[in-house]
Amino acid sequence: MSDTQALQSTCTSAKLKNDKSNYWVPALYFQNPIDGKVEAVELFYMNVYYFFDSTADHIMAFQPGHYLADGNPQPVQWMCTRQDTQNPLYSPSSNGMHGEGIQDPKNAGSGVGFPDKQCDGTTLPLRADIHFPSCYNPIAGLGSYKNNMQYPTGGNCLEGWIHTPHLFYEVYWNTPKFSDRWTPGRGSQPFVLANGDSTGYSLHGDFISGWDPETLQQIIDNCDTGSSGMDKCHGLIEGVNDDSGSCTIQSPVEEIIRGPMENLPGNNPIHQWEDNVGGSKAK
Repeated sequence: MSDTQALQSTCTSAKLKNDKSNYWVPALYFQNPIDGKVEAVELFYMNVYYFFDSTADHIMAFQPGHYLADGNPQPVQWMCTRQDTQNPLYSPSSNGMHGEGIQDPKNAGSGVGFPDKQCDGTTLPLRADIHFPSCYNPIAGLGSYKNNMQYPTGGNCLEGWIHTPHLFYEVYWNTPKFSDRWTPGRGSQPFVLANGDSTGYSLHGDFISGWDPETLQQIIDNCDTGSSGMDKCHGLIEGVNDDSGSCTIQSPVEEIIRGPMENLPGNNPIHQWEDNVGGSKAK
């Protein structure tokens, strides 16, 4: 995409009319343990948070075309709320190489890689947490996503770098729909990412800014609604969207992506991510 292509979109499904950004995460699929066929897992919902963290820097709006990608295992984790809160989410003996991921030692409900437990909490199914870095190196350029961003040190960015908002994706998939079709606790699990990764290690998110910079800067400088959301800010330039869901795009590729399928879309082979079959590792 060009720097201004997202900004020139004719509509947006975001809450704010002047946010025409692209927010992306991979699709999730369920592989039937009986016949090996795959089915799409419905996206339960996704929240995007803009944190204006405490800093001595002046936080600046994203410029059109600013491309962020994040897949570092430290800020990217799977969360799984369960009725069973006594036992760890991952087996203590798991090294992350044989069917389940690795436990977060600080949080019994999260870890790196897919868990082999049911996420059967009262209201929250399997969730992905993705934090993006917020220090931009203007020398690298907006589109150089592999080396244009770093995380702050002590809350601040390096001299000459630009402090942007801290983006956080909170993504939920409707995994309980499949709870009666597999048996947890056996060191394996049935979910797979669209690229064929059955470990969950390649989970990452992408962001391409389509913000009107003046609108986002106004919010950064003047609005703090706590957990209520940007749409509650007063005096928003161009205001908020309706909830009709009328902003859609037709797929440029005709292929089956729903229902039981013999293969993943694109014929991506299902594999353990460390095998690196059928593509490159996470960005």
